[in-house]
Amino acid sequence: MKHTSFLFLCLIILSCSKESTKEKLPEEKPNQVVLIFKNPHSHNSFKLKNGSSTYKPLAKNGKEITAIDTNSVLERYRFEIGAESDTVIIPTKLEVLEVKLLYNALDRLTYFFAKGDTVIIEYDGNKPHATILNRNTNNSLVNIEMKVRDSLFNSTFPPSVEISNFMLMHTEWLELESPKPSFQEYEKTYQKKKTQDVDREFMFLINNFNNSQVYSKTDSLIKQAALSELYWKAKNYLKSIETIGQLEQSTPIKQFVSTFENNLKQKTNEIDWIERSMAYQGILHSSVFSEFDYEMIERNGKGGGSRTPNYIALYDSVGKSTLYSEKEKKNLQFNLLEQILMNGNTFTIEDRLRYLTKFRNAFSDDALTNKLISKYNIKFEIDDALELIDTKGNKLNLKELIAQHNGKAIYLDFWASWCVPCIKEMPSSQSLQKTLADQNIEFIYLSTDRKEKPWSEAIAKHQLNTGLHYRITNADNSKTMEELAVQFIPRYMIFDKNGKLVNNDAPRPSEQEKLIQEFNRYLGQQ
Repeated sequence: MKHTSFLFLCLIILSCSKESTKEKLPEEKPNQVVLIFKNPHSHNSFKLKNGSSTYKPLAKNGKEITAIDTNSVLERYRFEIGAESDTVIIPTKLEVLEVKLLYNALDRLTYFFAKGDTVIIEYDGNKPHATILNRNTNNSLVNIEMKVRDSLFNSTFPPSVEISNFMLMHTEWLELESPKPSFQEYEKTYQKKKTQDVDREFMFLINNFNNSQVYSKTDSLIKQAALSELYWKAKNYLKSIETIGQLEQSTPIKQFVSTFENNLKQKTNEIDWIERSMAYQGILHSSVFSEFDYEMIERNGKGGGSRTPNYIALYDSVGKSTLYSEKEKKNLQFNLLEQILMNGNTFTIEDRLRYLTKFRNAFSDDALTNKLISKYNIKFEIDDALELIDTKGNKLNLKELIAQHNGKAIYLDFWASWCVPCIKEMPSSQSLQKTLADQNIEFIYLSTDRKEKPWSEAIAKHQLNTGLHYRITNADNSKTMEELAVQFIPRYMIFDKNGKLVNNDAPRPSEQEKLIQEFNRYLGQQ
């Protein structure tokens, strides 16, 4: 009996011991960072002091968050502008994730979060403030870049942004009272002053991170990541001021760079900067345009034009180069390939498919290849027709749509949910429809949005309840789309009553008088 009791007691002790061991095991962190935005504010535009505005087109549809994704490439994430609350989940396998948040269109606030963090971002006016909910940390360091703007310089932009932005410098010069120096004279004074201020900015950040209290291993990793990012920013900054003859002034920054590099030499493990630093990726991507010769491709449209780098030539140059590691080549060629796919109005369908296939064969990376296939709705085939879908899910092609309205003139409007100039034309378009309600004209809107959700949301948000709405589902592999040569949006076309394209670059709705005259030509009314 005694033996039985003793054995039973041992089993209980062992059971408790095992349970205790389980409790002591650290919980595995989820491979993500969760950002909870409270009343998120859009920063994709900023009004300058002279009244003009600057706009950040890459921040379309609220895509104002940038981070390095699980494939080591920069990815943009969106929040719902105007929502009471919105949650953004960023997948990551990195122990420390660098996140940049667009600020006043010209600036980006940098944050460092740990894998598994849940962060609430609240706004004081339009200023974001981040608080980490799941662990104790120094929140003043989390928001250190906002502190630079508010406390150190009490200005909208930090000196590192001001010194590199021509618009800000020119606006400040215009505000000077007369008599004022020539712009060339002012530029020299401005750059010298801002160089001194940038030194203060960098050293403020460096000293704060160097002297920060470390509460845990996580804090230590974040400190290293922040100093690494500052190192690459400092390297890039020193290179830029060397070209304007101000390099001798930045002694403290040069000392920081030198010390950091000496410490790097003592490390035995090679650091994967592509994964760790957005500043490094920025320098890497910029190097392509300085290292290789390439032509600019002209794109012309109504009222203006633009020039696009020959990304195909750059892609090939990177592939042949010995300057980069294989991982760097992969990162660079992925970004160049994305530019090729994005600029379907510049590069042919055949070229886009050929270079996507080249990338897939060269790196055998299904995750990255599938990312592009999904993002750009790629089909490894070429369609003759331009396929459309309406708001109720009915499908047809452009030729069939034009035929349905035989006997009417058609005003075709190419637009997208993210295109600000397109949206600005919509009220004029709706007004014009009322003006011409008794005329034999059909207004048809073709969205180039690749996904259904932003398209349908834009229709609802802007109350686009007049005319006929369709979304193009094969813009990237349609020969008809290529032949129409829609290089810019908004773009407007007119088909006559017999279904013939008679003007492939028609006046905008806001050019009402001019547009009505154009319609009258095809309605037989002089």
